[in-house]
Amino acid sequence: MGYTHYWDVKKDISKSMFKKTSTECKKLLNAIGNKIKLSSYDEESGKPIFSDTEICFNGVGGESHEDFYLSQNRTDFEFCKTARKPYDLLVVGCLIVAKVTMGNRISVRSDGEEVDWQEGIDFVNKTLELSVKYEDIVTNE
Repeated sequence: MGYTHYWDVKKDISKSMFKKTSTECKKLLNAIGNKIKLSSYDEESGKPIFSDTEICFNGVGGESHEDFYLSQNRTDFEFCKTARKPYDLLVVGCLIVAKVTMGNRISVRSDGEEVDWQEGIDFVNKTLELSVKYEDIVTNE
């Protein structure tokens, strides 16, 4: 199978709420800088997308796996297999931000456990000056 994160957007997200999510996720992207190379859709020309309606990115070359895609619109079931590649840090970070900004409008699950998420949690807390814990984010249903 592979190492995978799952999420459901249970209600449509307002444009202002999603814009806040995207803005905070872009802060994480900027904090990562050149440590992780990212693309979107097409590795040749694609750049990560952090817009008012969608967030989409992947790793590059051998560091890529599946696109991470988060939309403002309601979804029944979304997932991203990262195979623990370096861009997983930003995937985890964006899921944390989404849960913080969207609250109960989104549910997040993962093949990972708290120890697998700790680097992402520490990164988000330091970068965005939050104090989020694993149990605040991930529901293991």
